[in-house]
Parts: sequence; C-alpha cells; structure tokens
Amino acid sequence: MSKLSIRWIYEACYEMILPGGEHIITDPDITVHKFPEFSAEQFERADYILCTHTHFDHTSDIGYLSEKFQPKLMIGEQSAMPLARFFNLSFANLYPVGNGENYDFGNVKFQFYRAKHTRLLDPVRGRPESTLGTTMRNFGIDGHGVPDQFGWLESYHILMTLSNNLRIMMVSGYAVNREIYRIGREFCPNILIRQTAFNSPEEYARECAEFGAAIVLPHHHEKVENKWKMSFQEAEQKVRQELDKVGADSRFCFPEQYKWYEIELGIQLK
Repeated sequence: MSKLSIRWIYEACYEMILPGGEHIITDPDITVHKFPEFSAEQFERADYILCTHTHFDHTSDIGYLSEKFQPKLMIGEQSAMPLARFFNLSFANLYPVGNGENYDFGNVKFQFYRAKHTRLLDPVRGRPESTLGTTMRNFGIDGHGVPDQFGWLESYHILMTLSNNLRIMMVSGYAVNREIYRIGREFCPNILIRQTAFNSPEEYARECAEFGAAIVLPHHHEKVENKWKMSFQEAEQKVRQELDKVGADSRFCFPEQYKWYEIELGIQLK
C-alpha cells in the first residue's frame, strides 16, 4: 500500500496512516469537548504522537493515548518535563526535540524547526501572569498551567518524510521571519498543514503559497466562520481564488471532520 490516509479530528489534531500501516496523531485534544460522534477511545492505534506545543488544546488526550498505545512522543525539549509530570508519562516513550533535530525511524523521518506561537506585536497573550488562570478557567484542569506556559514559549514546525518519499510539513504558529519559507522550499512538501490564524482567507492563501506545496490542508479552522465572517464554502472558494491569483499550483480544501482522505503518488497509462 503506497497511500497516505489522513483525517482531521479537531483543532490541530490530525490522524495519519502511513503506507506501512503506522499511525501518527498530532496535537490530540478531543475528550474535553465531548463530541457525540467521536471520542479518543475510537483511535485504534498510535505509533507516534507529535506535539507542536503544550497548550492544553494540543495535549489533553496525550496521557490517555500514551497509556493505551505506548507511542513515541515527540515533545519540545523544554516542555517535555512539565508535560511528563502532568500526565505521568513514561520517559521511555519521550523523544524531546530541539531546533533542527531529526528522528529517522525507517518508515518515517521527522525534522523539527523552532516556531513562534504569538505575533511579535501582541503585547498581552502569553504573559506569565495570564496563562495559569486562563487555562484553569477554560478547561477546569488544575495543574496544567506550567505546561501551558511552556506552550507559549516553545513551538515547532514539523517535517515528515514517508517511506514512499511523500513529504508533509505541519507549520505551527506564525512565520516571524522568512527562514521557515526557505526550509519549506528546500523540503518541497507535497502536503502543507497550515494554521488558519490569519486575518482573511486571502492573507492565509498568500502565506500558504510561500511553501509551494501541491496540497494545502488547514488546522485550527474550527474558528474560521467567526474569524473571517463567512461560511466554510465561501472561505474555501476565496482561498482557492487567491492561490490562483498569485500563481500557486496548490490545491486547497477544508476537510470534513472525522472523514478519511487518501493521497498517493502515482502514474497511470491512459
């Protein structure tokens, strides 16, 4: 099987099934939302869990999934210990990651590059005195405030190369300098997974075009309708139009929640 199967669950949580059958789960946050159609118990396998940063909306099910599946946990080197203490994670499963670090497991290779969660001109979000209370009010989870603070401080872009040479790039936070575009262009991702934290679909499309990926998928797009003041259908159309306008060959869609999509590289005789 040479296909990649991928589905969006919620926020930055994607599940991927690799050509060899291994499962990757990114930033799992499901249980606290009590979705009637989906729960963390429905995951059938997790070989790798990738954590872009340790805000609670990216970590809430790491403890459960780690206990059930014993996956390799890729967590920022500063954030790993606070998160391990909160969820009582096994050090045997932890793979703390630093800027420019590579982990090659044969069927998949991971590369990590430092990101920035908050815009440079944002003077309020992420101040130490604000993060503890915010997390506890939003989720009612006592004790997660320290990992939450590290979530403001440490974030990573993640590059994945599969055994069939399919390349996936998950971009976290904001591009506060152009280095990530250079890394992206050199990596040549087939699939870009990019956060929608931009002021308009046009701005988002221009940002995504910088990476030159064939396929663009969003994350954290559950907020798009309120943030951009339009339906998903309108937003999707505007992103596509702007990609065409700037001459990008990328194809974009808002994936349906929980629905599997298959992507493969191939050629057929006509």
